[in-house]
Amino acid sequence: MIRLGKNRIVLLPAALRQLMMMALVLIPGMAWGASDTPATATAEPLVIVGDDTISTRDMDEALVETHSKMSGNEKLGFDYRKLLSKLVNDRLLMQEARAMGMDEESSLLGRLDTMRTRNAIRRFVADRYKPDLAVTENEIREYFQAYYSRMQLRTMAVQTQSEAEQIAAAIRGGASMDSIAQAVSLDMYRYKGGIHNDKFYGDVERELRDRADRLKPGELSDPFPYRQVWALVRLERRSFADTSEMDAQRPKIERVLREEKHARQWMTFLDSLTAQAGIIEDTAAMASIRADAANLFTPGFMQGTERPVYRSDEGLEITDASLRRAVSHTAMSMRTAPFDSILAATREEMLQEMTLAWAATRAGYRDRQDVIEACRHSLDSALVEVYLQQTVAPQIVFNHEEFEAYYQEHIDEFRRPTTCQFDRMTIDSEQTARDIAARLADGGDFYFVGRQFKVRLSTSEESVEWLNLQAFPDTVRQEIEALSIGASTAPYRTTEGWLILRLKGRKPGEPRPLADVEMRIREVMFQKKFSETLDGILKALKENAAIEYKQEAIDKYFGAGS
Repeated sequence: MIRLGKNRIVLLPAALRQLMMMALVLIPGMAWGASDTPATATAEPLVIVGDDTISTRDMDEALVETHSKMSGNEKLGFDYRKLLSKLVNDRLLMQEARAMGMDEESSLLGRLDTMRTRNAIRRFVADRYKPDLAVTENEIREYFQAYYSRMQLRTMAVQTQSEAEQIAAAIRGGASMDSIAQAVSLDMYRYKGGIHNDKFYGDVERELRDRADRLKPGELSDPFPYRQVWALVRLERRSFADTSEMDAQRPKIERVLREEKHARQWMTFLDSLTAQAGIIEDTAAMASIRADAANLFTPGFMQGTERPVYRSDEGLEITDASLRRAVSHTAMSMRTAPFDSILAATREEMLQEMTLAWAATRAGYRDRQDVIEACRHSLDSALVEVYLQQTVAPQIVFNHEEFEAYYQEHIDEFRRPTTCQFDRMTIDSEQTARDIAARLADGGDFYFVGRQFKVRLSTSEESVEWLNLQAFPDTVRQEIEALSIGASTAPYRTTEGWLILRLKGRKPGEPRPLADVEMRIREVMFQKKFSETLDGILKALKENAAIEYKQEAIDKYFGAGS
């Protein structure tokens, strides 16, 4: 946790990663919040809700925000006048929340102060961080030569080191690694005799690549620990980068090089700020956290104090309790890492966030008008959210009879996927497959045509397996769903050849038990009851509110015929 003066600011570790991604695409004049949205030249009133006015500027901001979240098809059919109704509803809810004193709650004020600091950081970074991400032709060529050579490996894995050593000795003595891998290997390449696809050097897993770098073609590595097992890797083939492939890989290489440059320049930027911030560490407090390493995955580890572990001259602090919580969070994604690595990663991330908060505050960004205005917009959104959480959500209750009734009314929605039974025809050549498909389309008998063309036939009599349609690619599934019993599909290319399926039978899926879909029903019913309850509240608020619609201005804004 970071504090600024008397106000507590919570900055999560993920915030820094988000800032880095944002910084990668920063450009001068980039919009950061609703208050930055280009507005109409003169803000004209559209609706007056009590003492609040909804203007054309408010609509501009709502339209831009909504438009950015919609797909192309949604944009075409959307009634943008509905947004004006939403703004009216939101103003009514905000007014009611203020009347109830929700805007003075400490939890809400703390959230807003955090948002204000984060917004200040974003704007500070936008103004001060100007990375040079230009990539030269020579850099692209060097990267291509280094990472686009090709490498093919063969691997296998077993449970123990001694077993791996025995197998390595057998292979070096002339035994077939292919056969042994198929017999005993624990990795996913077992059924291919351990062989991997021929890959670009940069696409080979780093741990395997590092081992293979020490080998000549045909050489086998010593056993090494790998993902809780012991592995062997043999370098099958290595080839130089083919320059004819460089143009196809150029966009990816340019992206990687820009990201690398950004990462280096971002760290240089942060280091320059850190040198100025003068953040002080309480070494005794840090030692206390390290001493509690054995309790990391217990609730007791997070029972910290408000003692500052780090502090700056701007009044910012990272407390013992906040650092412990962040370490626990990091540990969930670094479970097998040593405690010191988890602590170091968390410490570095939190200190970088603290440094950015210090720099933005020192530079006056928290007090900039645009930051304060954006905070006002955040307050409006937060007020609506808090009001809904505290007044609408608690009114929603369920009983088992409602679940049962909804389940029976919508039973088809809860069925398991449809299963089908097929006869199969596997064909070696595309032209033959097309010829067969044409014969079948003309009414030819599936078995007769298959035998006539001497292709591989697999009938449902030989295999009574019922296949889940969800296992098929979308295009194939859609065709099968439209087939009548006895009809055949078009040919589809597979790893074994061209495949034509004849639909032998179809079974609708059985309904899932109520217990299995209760959470899904709860979500649907909650949303329905939430909407109904909110509609009732809004109706009552509107009956007691003074709302004046400026119809002429509204028609002018949206267009009278829209």
